[in-house]
Amino acid sequence: MSVSGVSFFKRPPYLENLEGIEAYILNMYTLPNHRSQGLARQLLEKCIEECKKRNVKRILLHASKDGESLYKSMEFEFKGSEMELYL
Repeated sequence: MSVSGVSFFKRPPYLENLEGIEAYILNMYTLPNHRSQGLARQLLEKCIEECKKRNVKRILLHASKDGESLYKSMEFEFKGSEMELYL
């Protein structure tokens, strides 16, 4: 079992995001006995897909040490204490 959440919000526009629509991925978690089966990747892919449908230009998240490699493999980059992905 694996879960995730996405919160959508709008900020004032800026050069990289003229519409100001952004998302925050939170509560990514996979039960220990279900890890290493690709569940978190599938959830993250679905979250990104939904963000694209909603014209989100930037996705933010806070990564645990266990999740960093997944997010990096999906092209998220560190930005201070958060990781971000521009679509």
